[in-house]
Amino acid sequence: MLVAEFTLVLWLRGLTIREYLASRDPVSGTVYYVILGGFSIMPLLVARR
Repeated sequence: MLVAEFTLVLWLRGLTIREYLASRDPVSGTVYYVILGGFSIMPLLVARR
């Protein structure tokens, strides 16, 4: 999901990754990426059960 977002959004808006991250709201941007990270490791946590 992040690869698609970074590729498409950065290409369409003409931004670097640093500019893109700086333009995000600090609180909601951080929460968004933490939740995406949680979703990405969730299959590993469920598979261990």
